[in-house]
Amino acid sequence: MATPVRAAFQPDGGARLRTGHSDLKFGVLTLAFILLLIPAEPAGAQPTQIGMSWVAFPSQLTDPAANEVMLNALLARPSGVGPFPALVLLHGCGGLLTATRALVSRYRAWAELLLADGYVVLLVDSFNSRGFREECTRSPQPVSSSTDRPADARGALAYLQSQDFVDGDRAGLVGWSHGGASTLATVVGPLDGQSDQSSSESDTEGGARFRTAIAFYPGCRAAAAPRRVASSVPLLILVGEADDWTPVGPCRTLLTRAAESPEPLTLKTYPGAYHAFDDPNTPVHVRTDVRAAAQTGGVHLGTDPDARADALLTVPAFLGRYLKPGPAAE
Repeated sequence: MATPVRAAFQPDGGARLRTGHSDLKFGVLTLAFILLLIPAEPAGAQPTQIGMSWVAFPSQLTDPAANEVMLNALLARPSGVGPFPALVLLHGCGGLLTATRALVSRYRAWAELLLADGYVVLLVDSFNSRGFREECTRSPQPVSSSTDRPADARGALAYLQSQDFVDGDRAGLVGWSHGGASTLATVVGPLDGQSDQSSSESDTEGGARFRTAIAFYPGCRAAAAPRRVASSVPLLILVGEADDWTPVGPCRTLLTRAAESPEPLTLKTYPGAYHAFDDPNTPVHVRTDVRAAAQTGGVHLGTDPDARADALLTVPAFLGRYLKPGPAAE
């Protein structure tokens, strides 16, 4: 049974919700989430994000001998009947949720923006679904960005395409950091000289695929390893030029080696910006507890206001070019 929810409206136009667990304060747009959806929580989970619903579906692993992994994900949809374009969002190595099981502010901000722009948003929880919250500090990392999480992305796509309020032909993939590398692994692969097509495993078993993808500050080294690579969809990569966690250099190599890709790859860099430049309000700081810090002594991350402001405009424009109705993309 769902927890009873009572709303007390605030002077700023938001609301403070009283539940059986705690009081939560929300702004106007997040309140719209609440009116649309009542969350269904996975077994054993704490309430995480009122206004989104928990859903579950299997990861689409390609190894028939592998054990099935059931994934939990947060789903939000616009008001109305649809069908709507949809986006799968893949979190970074820090996980989807904080230690108190709140949705990480970066993903909340992007989900609100993209929902307001008319997209169904599905935030896949690749880590808690497997029994742990984050893997930035783990070595080796238990969930692979090259195999496990592309399977998660395919499972999420299959789930969305089974919903009658989703336009299954208009689905995109967006990932951050570890999820950005997973995005590359999903849509980028060696260029097949016989067919001039990427050998990436972007298709689901039914032949459906994402139509576009965006990767925020991904590790590009693995994707750039082949001498000739291609993307199966139009791809945008956003990286800070000062990023010392996932440096921009391998992404530039990737772009060079994708010169013959049948689908365009675009690399946008931001001078002076570090990792996680699109966080809503995180002061730049140094982390020494992650694997990359062993080589550099520490990695920088935090908000870059100019880069974030540009990304908030660039991302919806790029997605709309390929996922919104209208003239064919150039």
